[in-house]
Amino acid sequence: MDAVSSVTMKALSTIQDVQNLSDQFGAKTLVARGGYSEVYRAEWVRSGAQLASMNVCYKVLRPPISNMLSDVEQIEKTMKHLTREMKIWKSLDHGNIVEFIGFAIERRDGVPEAALVSEWCSNGNLVQYLQCKPSCSRLPLLLDVARGLTYLHDRDPVVVHGDLKPVGQHVFSMKPA
Repeated sequence: MDAVSSVTMKALSTIQDVQNLSDQFGAKTLVARGGYSEVYRAEWVRSGAQLASMNVCYKVLRPPISNMLSDVEQIEKTMKHLTREMKIWKSLDHGNIVEFIGFAIERRDGVPEAALVSEWCSNGNLVQYLQCKPSCSRLPLLLDVARGLTYLHDRDPVVVHGDLKPVGQHVFSMKPA
């Protein structure tokens, strides 16, 4: 394993305030790919749960493969930020913010991968929702976004999202009505 991947795995494995969901997933279907991540719809087979499995958003982190000291130092800073972000996201509880469930460290083809797990929004992101329902009223959607942002900004300390966009995998995802 390269040094950057090692730092990523070490940082995630030391998190205590966030649920570790490793080895609790069945089938995964790729739904989006970005520069440093891939997003899947995954079947969460909850360990020891009485309830049936459920679909979740499974975002696999894809840090650059490297052993260069500068890359390792950068990923250490990134992982510190990410672990703080996970703890904050886990503490959020609002109807207009997607629920963060936990993280997973699993192996694919013998290589460890880290993933963030959140609730699956079957209606997709805002752009997908509007494509399927072009005549829907936009004002209620705008008010839902404003309510979610108000909740974040009214917290102490204030939470600033910093990357809000209509094609996002999380905050704008449209929950089933």
